[in-house]
Amino acid sequence: MIVSIATPIKPTLFHTKFWSSSKPAYVLKGLGLTGKGGPIEIATITEQQLKEDPILTKLNPQKRLPFFYDPTKDLKLNESGGMIEYLLETYDTTNKLWPSPGEPTRAEFLKLLHFGPATAYHIGVPILFHYMAPEGTEATPVKVLEEKKKQWHEVVAPTYEQALDQFGGPFLLGDKWTAVDVVAGYDLMTISFAGCGKEMLDAHPKVNSYLEKISQCPLFKELYSAD
Repeated sequence: MIVSIATPIKPTLFHTKFWSSSKPAYVLKGLGLTGKGGPIEIATITEQQLKEDPILTKLNPQKRLPFFYDPTKDLKLNESGGMIEYLLETYDTTNKLWPSPGEPTRAEFLKLLHFGPATAYHIGVPILFHYMAPEGTEATPVKVLEEKKKQWHEVVAPTYEQALDQFGGPFLLGDKWTAVDVVAGYDLMTISFAGCGKEMLDAHPKVNSYLEKISQCPLFKELYSAD
């Protein structure tokens, strides 16, 4: 029997630890929008609740995370890149976590914001799933696994290396930590958790050093440390 979810009465992000909902959760926490008295709720749910809760499945028939629901506007969002962009536009009016229109880094910000969910995520997750599969099973066929590793080395890591070189680090857009570091951090975290994490990261020392730096953030540790 699952614990029933109450119908949200204020804007709510539904979240499961380590899932891609971690990215908008990180942004909301980084902006100080959650917690007691905050304007947005983060509802931590189980996979069973996501798939079976009658209220949640009615609101989110796709049964996917991340899922953001604002009952005041009857607004429902699923895609993490667009969701983060919406949250920033709506709540980050002082541009704490993103460059404003006209800033030199704005175009690169938008590219990297959507590169993570559209490209890096779909390359990294099959690698992770392969190494998380129970012993004796094959979650990702070997041929697919090798192709994904190749893409990670030739597409994902170089994209982040280019940004670090172009803007001088220590973050992807220079000396200011932004939402693209949240998105990239998630994809790098999944690779570091894979059985081949050391192999994948040691080949890219700049990316490895970048991950080491952002992983020291208290919010990173809160979201991605094992219980």
